[in-house]
Amino acid sequence: PTILSHIGSHILHDPTIDRSTQPCGLCCRPWPMCQFFLKKSGSTANTLTLNMAISRGCPNLVYFSYGTAEVSSGSSPSSNVPLKCVYCDPKDPAVWRYNYKEHLIQYHPTVSLEKHADVFTLSAAEELAMGKVWEAR
Repeated sequence: PTILSHIGSHILHDPTIDRSTQPCGLCCRPWPMCQFFLKKSGSTANTLTLNMAISRGCPNLVYFSYGTAEVSSGSSPSSNVPLKCVYCDPKDPAVWRYNYKEHLIQYHPTVSLEKHADVFTLSAAEELAMGKVWEAR
């Protein structure tokens, strides 16, 4: 949905947003006000979706196609989706992609950021597209 790109542009470009608060990807409220949980969708463990039954706190909680949203495209430039942190307890809430680096720094300071750069480093195309979303707001 458009809200992912809109809120994502705030997270990436709004100087009033404190990235250290790990803002929600649907409303910008700080962690842990909004908590998102994932569940397996379909027959493979690699296919995920939001678990709407137990995700909580977000005033903008809305279902979106996880598979579509996790890939930046021309019509949906943000790839900011909740991700399962490999170092957290499996029962813990997911972490938004745009917050993943900050999450690692705060909660897993001994982990190599370089090892996970592919998760939180945006492509040049996504950076450019999200900058345009921010400018057009």
